[in-house]
Amino acid sequence: MPSSTAQLPILDRSRTLDAVLDAFLSTHYRVGAASTPASAGQSAAFRIRIGQMHAELDQHLRALAPALPAWFIVTAFNPHGRLQSMRCNRHAHARLSARLENKVQNLVLPTCHRDPSGQWPDEPGWLVACSDPHDGVALAREFDQLAIVAGCQHRAAELWLCDGQWPATLPRHVRVAGS
Repeated sequence: MPSSTAQLPILDRSRTLDAVLDAFLSTHYRVGAASTPASAGQSAAFRIRIGQMHAELDQHLRALAPALPAWFIVTAFNPHGRLQSMRCNRHAHARLSARLENKVQNLVLPTCHRDPSGQWPDEPGWLVACSDPHDGVALAREFDQLAIVAGCQHRAAELWLCDGQWPATLPRHVRVAGS
């Protein structure tokens, strides 16, 4: 997103859906810089928050991939929102990384998804610049993720819920994928 895809909380019967959404919404997504000739010598990093605009990221992506006006953030760590061993998570991350290598038409940047409370471990992931962030929903579902973070230039980042049963009324900047 959580999610996402994002920093995912452990889903169990003791957690309410509101707590899961709160965890998704509080996560900080740090996006690293591309290693391309255009970005040589730069150590740009951007912090993405759900519901906020990200003009500097928009400008950076426009410079690197002008034909790709949208993006999504996805992870393969902790599928279904259940904490996994580091070994399993690394294997899933390697599979996602290999899968993204096949998306040569897209720009892919590394991300780190951080729970500011420190209750959930950092999760690596990827920001994928694309023409349609709905591609991220299919990828998230392929890797059993509950959500992605999606954005378009000049718009606030959103949390797109990909799996699970969510309340009919959702916070601003949150939507069920496909709606």
